[in-house]
Amino acid sequence: MQLQIDLNSPEIRKILLGLIDEAIRERLKEYVMEREKEAKEISIVERLLKIEEELRAQRELSDKRFEAILQKMNAHFEASNARFEATQMDMNTRFEAMNAKFEALVKEMSSGFEAMNARFETLVIDMNTRFEAMQKDMNSRF
Repeated sequence: MQLQIDLNSPEIRKILLGLIDEAIRERLKEYVMEREKEAKEISIVERLLKIEEELRAQRELSDKRFEAILQKMNAHFEASNARFEATQMDMNTRFEAMNAKFEALVKEMSSGFEAMNARFETLVIDMNTRFEAMQKDMNSRF
């Protein structure tokens, strides 16, 4: 017994078209889901690449800022060092001037003390002579 199917019959055609539609829908659904998954993966990879580029740009910007701050600090320290050295030189000059004044004062005081010593020695000699004269005079009277 052989079964004959009339493919032109509306019922069979309806069943076949329904099966074909369902198979096509399933296959399209699977295809779309696979493509969406691939698209998401591509989208994630693209996002990761953009994030990496942004991080690199931020790192470069940070490095530039750090270098600028470092240069400013170096300039500031060099200026401070120059001011400190100038102040130190000024102080050394003033101390040397004060030292010279003290040395001149010491010389002047030494010459004054020497003059006073000479006068005292003269006075002592004069007083001794007078005392001896008075003693001779008193001895001669008594």
